[in-house]
Formats: sequence, structure tokens, C-alpha cells
Amino acid sequence: MKPVLWTFTAVLLIAALVLIVISNFSVYHIVSTSNLSIMVHERMLLNISNETGIFKVNVIEAPKDTLVILLSGENYQKFLMNEQVSSAPVLKIDGKREFFGEFEDCLVILVNPCVKGGFVEIEVSRYVEKFPYAYLAIPGYFLFIISMGLLFQLVKHTLRSRSKNFI
Repeated sequence: MKPVLWTFTAVLLIAALVLIVISNFSVYHIVSTSNLSIMVHERMLLNISNETGIFKVNVIEAPKDTLVILLSGENYQKFLMNEQVSSAPVLKIDGKREFFGEFEDCLVILVNPCVKGGFVEIEVSRYVEKFPYAYLAIPGYFLFIISMGLLFQLVKHTLRSRSKNFI
């Protein structure tokens, strides 16, 4: 009977952990998409409203020398103070053209033509993060507590039987 209880407890514990892990899976749903089409001749700042905090920014068209820099929170404050950008994502037409990420406070797109201006088209998509399997955490934690209780009882019973055999 003992090996069956150990196996049952192990299966219960594994099932609980699987349910808990699955409950943390997230899915991103698109909320809105907008295209920004502008003629750029000098440095421009574009403020994007931040309802969800999760964006995908895609540079569709831009001159080769134009940099599209994504500023948020601390990077934006540093830029306002000394006009230098250190760790912000940079998009170029001949390099990385797309960025997907979370922006905490705000999203400001800095369009910086290096030599000459031109037509720039940027697609900004807003996403929301949803947890469709979150409800699985409830039975997962319930099974985890039951399996841990069974495990402690089995360990206690095993240690008691071993101590009786030594005496």
C-alpha cells in the first residue's frame, strides 16, 4: 500500500505544479493599430497615448539615415534634460525595424533624420495582456496543499516506522 500512496502523492504534486504553471501563461490581444505618416525635416517628438502599456512599433518606410528612437519613462526624462539617449531601443529602415515591448509611463517616438529629412511611416499597435488560464491556479493551489499534506504525513509515517525498527 505504501508505494501506491507515494505514487499517488507524486502524481498529485506534479498535476498541481502543472496547473499552477499553465495558469501563468499569457496571451497578447491587439487593441488598436494606427499608422503615423509624417514628413520629417528635423528632429521630431511624437507622444503616443499609453492606455495599455504594451506596444509594437514597426517602421514601414523611412529614409536610410533616419533613426526612430523609442523613449519611455526614465529615458524620456534624460532626453529632456540633456538630449542624449543611452539605452532606448533604436529602429532603422536598414536594421532592426520592429520592437515589441512594455513601456511603463509613456511612449514617445523620437524621429531623428541624420542628414536630410523625408517621409516616415510608422505603425503603432497597442496590445493588452490577458491570462486566459488564470482560473486553473485555484485547483492547482488546492491540489498542491493536499499533496504537500500527504507528503508530510508519508514522511512522518516512514520516519516513525524506521525509528521503531532501530529500537
